[in-house]
Parts: sequence; structure tokens; C-alpha cells
Amino acid sequence: MRTRRLSAVLHRFTKYANCTIAFGKVVTAFCLPHEFFVKYPFSVWHFLITLVLSLEETISKARTFIFHRLDLSLKCLQRNAPNKLMELFQLRTFKEVAETLNFTKASENLYLTQSAVSHQIKALEEELGVRLFVRGKGGVKLTDSGKVALGFAARILKEAQRLQDHVSEREDQLVGRVRVAAATQALVHLFAPLFEEFMDATPSVDLLFRTTVSTDQTIDDILNGVADIGFASLPVYSPNLEVKALFEDELKLVSGPKHAFSNRKEVTVSELENERWILFERGASIRRETDSFFKTVGAEPEMALESNDTYFVKLMIEHGLGISLIPSWAVKEEVKAGRLTCSRIADTELKRSVAMVSLKKTPSAPISAFREFIIKNQARLQEFAS
Repeated sequence: MRTRRLSAVLHRFTKYANCTIAFGKVVTAFCLPHEFFVKYPFSVWHFLITLVLSLEETISKARTFIFHRLDLSLKCLQRNAPNKLMELFQLRTFKEVAETLNFTKASENLYLTQSAVSHQIKALEEELGVRLFVRGKGGVKLTDSGKVALGFAARILKEAQRLQDHVSEREDQLVGRVRVAAATQALVHLFAPLFEEFMDATPSVDLLFRTTVSTDQTIDDILNGVADIGFASLPVYSPNLEVKALFEDELKLVSGPKHAFSNRKEVTVSELENERWILFERGASIRRETDSFFKTVGAEPEMALESNDTYFVKLMIEHGLGISLIPSWAVKEEVKAGRLTCSRIADTELKRSVAMVSLKKTPSAPISAFREFIIKNQARLQEFAS
């Protein structure tokens, strides 16, 4: 009998709520034992189910009312606010768009939708009362007011970062990572001693290395956020990069121990005409300097092979397959061991400038510390490269 009455009541309740859920909530909320359904009449737990459903409906209505009133209050405050204040996130968005001059690229870098970026820029323009960008078929350009605003925004964001670093004591407790990109031979022969010192001095900072085959790849890694700091030969062209020249090196004519140029301090340009060359691949900074040299002297070299593997190039020269132009610091060990020889080309100076490259934005504390460490040891790098 009691079971039939229960079925009838449940059927009526399904029009207003899911009674199975309500029944479970009653059992859970009141910790009802199994004996309860035998000991007490149907009217008691019928009352409890009705009570739970009633409370849920009341709470739902109250929640809707409260959020509605809160939304009205916020809108009222926004309308009545005497002065609108720009936010740091608006300045960060503006700075990113100003540096990339591309709303799509800026939105990707900020992990925002393009509409969100556009909305923030529009809000900032309304607050400042000026147009910051000119949008046309040629792309996005900064207005004169935008250029002035960019300078202020960069300083404000830098000071905000300094405040954050100071308050959180990140200046004293460096924690994080620094991703470094450079050519393999540079990482091994030039920077390795300094990197080891930095890691010993700051064990809480992870120094990660990424080898690149060309200056262009190093620059792309920085611009695409794959690396934080890059080392590349000049010139470097990008308005989004901060470039700090570090040292100069010189390309030397490298030949094997049995070559005719072996142990000669100087070789004339005319003597190079019939030589076979082992060249680095196009895109590499060494290849760029080599091609520039050939163009200057009006020579068309006979190429034996080309490779970006410095070890392979040196091995082929050692075995007499050809000659090449290589930085003197990259062959110091082989020259000392007598496996290779270095000569200068008469009346020719093949020097490169190598720089440290990073994005023009406020760096993290570990990146900033690494940059300062490299600059502090700039004279040592020049010594290594000589």
C-alpha cells in the first residue's frame, strides 16, 4: 500500500522537479537511515521532500534577485564615476600592439581574442581622448599621440614590474628559467665558461640552450617566444628587439696541415683563385661574411661542399678537401694541436660584431639577471673571441 502511494506522489512531482535527485538530497541532507522509511509514516518524508524543493526554489529566486541588483549597482557606479582610470592590462595590450603593429599577432602573444584586444584599445583611446592608432590598407600605424603614449606606457609597466619584483623579493630570490639561442660553435667555444659560472652563482635559475643554424633562426626564435636571449652577428633589423653589441671576432683563412698555405701568416687574394672551398650554408652569418668577401674581390669560388656542422667542416679541411673562412676562436684547439692552420688574407679585414638580442619588453628577474651578468663579462667575451 505504501509503495503505491509513493509511486503516485513521485509521478506528480516530476512535473516540477527531478524527484530522484530531490529524494537523494533528502537522504543525504538529513542523514536518514534505512529504518526511517519503515518507522515513520509517508507524510513525514513527503514533507521533507516538499521542504527541499521549496528551499531550492526560494534560494534560486533569491540568487537571481541578488545578482540582478548587483549588476544594476555596478552599472550605476560606472555611469556615475567622475573619472575613468586606465588599467595596467590596457597598457600592456597597447604596448604589445604598438610593438607588433598587428592586432592578430598581439592577441596571440597576449593569449587574448582579437576582439578583446580591440575592445581594450578602444577603451584606452576613449579614456585618453585621443586616437592611438591609424588603421588602413597598409596596416596599423601609431599616431603622434600614440608614440608619446607608448613611451609613458613602457615606463609605467617597467616601474610596475620593479614594484612587483621588490615586494615579492624576487630580486633576492631568483627563481625561473632563461632560454638561450645561439650557434652551436658559439655555445661551445665562447659562452660555455660564462654559462657555467652563471649556473653556479644562481642555482635556482634553469639555463636552457637552443642551438640554431643561422642568425635568421636565432632572431625568429626570439620574436616567436621560443627563446628569451639570443646571440647573433650584426646587423639585426627589428623594431621589436633590444640589441646590445658585445664583441668583435675575425674570420681567418683555415687550411689543413699539408696545404700549401700551411704555416703562412698571410695569403694574397690572387692565390685563392684555384682553391676549393668548404662553405657554411646560406643563412649562416659566416656564409654571409664569406659571400660578401667574394663579391668585394670579384671572385667566384669553386665549392667542394657546404655544411653548417662546424666539426664536419673542420674535419674536411684537416683531410685536405678544401679551405674555408672560420672565426679564429672556433679553431683554437685544432691550431694548437697542429691539425689546422690559420692565415690572414692580405689587405682584407673580415671582422664581425656579435650582439645579445632580446625582446623590447620588461624581462623577468632571471632574464634580467642573466643579461646583466653577460654585460658585466663583456670584456672576457672579447678576450675569448680574440
